[in-house]
Amino acid sequence: MTALSGCTKLLEESNSQPDRTRNPNETYTTAQKTTTFSHKGTRTPFPGVESIYAGGPGGTLVITYFDYSHDASLRWWREEYPELRDLIEDGKLRLTLMMFPKPVDRWSVMLPAALFQVRAETDREAAWAFHESLVSAEEYSLDLIERTAADAGADPESVTAAARQRRRRNQMFADKAMGEDSGVELLPAMRWGFESIGGTSAADVRSFIKEQNS
Repeated sequence: MTALSGCTKLLEESNSQPDRTRNPNETYTTAQKTTTFSHKGTRTPFPGVESIYAGGPGGTLVITYFDYSHDASLRWWREEYPELRDLIEDGKLRLTLMMFPKPVDRWSVMLPAALFQVRAETDREAAWAFHESLVSAEEYSLDLIERTAADAGADPESVTAAARQRRRRNQMFADKAMGEDSGVELLPAMRWGFESIGGTSAADVRSFIKEQNS
């Protein structure tokens, strides 16, 4: 119900932001210790951070579901996304990040947690720059997280700690729950609220934006 209400808000108010404090699955936010990508047990999940998007608040909101370790997702960011920069710069497209960890490997959950920590410590633009650095990297490492976090103006130690621990992971699985509710199965996936925009290529996004603005 909470994921549904968050998505409804996206549809009702073009300038609103998704509710990113949802916690649909208690297994990711309990206090029990874990050996999965963490050295210490988690006490309390961190609260959700505000939306991470590129473009003006008045642009057509398109949600992008992806996994940082998913090959097709990375190809989209490297090949299709650059073709949409003009729409973003012109304020016609508001491209919003939503996580959908398969997971493929440990980076599928570590990198979103790091991104959310950067967003918590900085601002939307810095978080987007951090994201762009990740999707353009040839390989992932904790050193990469530290360097890019510092470049974004965040504390490298707290960002790498967030990546290792579970305390920011409730948000990524809330994102995934919303995606599953909207029928996301294959990645990457583009949604306008719960509705598919009809494709994932830059041409598909352009066609959708043109239709919305006609």
